[in-house]
Amino acid sequence: MRALTCKISAVKILLAIAILGLAASCRAQGGPPMITDDPDTVGNRNWEINVADVASFSRTERVDLAPYLDINYGVGDRIQLKVEGGYGTDQIYGQRSQSGLGPLLTGVRWKYWDQEKDGKLSASMYPQFGSHAVVTSRDAGIAPAGNYWLLPMQFSKRWGPLALVSDIGYQYQTRNADSCYGGLLFAWEPRKDFELLAELHGDVAARGGDGDLIVNFGTRVPLSAKALIIASVGHTVKTLADADSQPLSYLPGAQSQWLTYLGMQFRL
Repeated sequence: MRALTCKISAVKILLAIAILGLAASCRAQGGPPMITDDPDTVGNRNWEINVADVASFSRTERVDLAPYLDINYGVGDRIQLKVEGGYGTDQIYGQRSQSGLGPLLTGVRWKYWDQEKDGKLSASMYPQFGSHAVVTSRDAGIAPAGNYWLLPMQFSKRWGPLALVSDIGYQYQTRNADSCYGGLLFAWEPRKDFELLAELHGDVAARGGDGDLIVNFGTRVPLSAKALIIASVGHTVKTLADADSQPLSYLPGAQSQWLTYLGMQFRL
């Protein structure tokens, strides 16, 4: 899940480490609507589909990704396949809006440690590739130039209804500066499938300089055993210099701004 933009650079992210989980019967608590991801998979032959409106607002610009689709499928208990992308509208106030398809992000998660089976925590690696189709928008706010790789690792630790999750990774870009990113997320599940979430997520340019730090609060509210409302709202609390870059996961991008995510999650 900037992955939630004021000239929609991107929220890349550096903060880091520690980790999370929930009651042993629950899935991990990172991922949509949050930016920080977790190591858990959706389970063998299971689907998880997130449909959302993801937006960023600043004093000069609004970027909306709607609909934004995040589709996941489990291959065994430790492998998860993912594809995500959406249709975006970039409105610089006082100018004509631009719209079109954003880049497509695909990935494979491998959960190599499972807290329930292997010991004290869960951990995964999750390489992802972002690319542009022929029909992708040429607007930099919706689809910044070039392709990119995300090379993250995720960790989680569970204590009954409480969980701590973190991810940390590197973003390689073909047209813009590389970055390092990471997040720390706390989750509480007072009752089954109802979750309250809080995170810090940040990034820094790999060679120093540009960076962002975001505080974000979210929730998941069950409507049925297979459908949940998922939502979050966040704000950048620190931004260093502006530089165009690829959006990380669903997040549109950086500068001082509000970030929102409102959608539905389907577990099939």
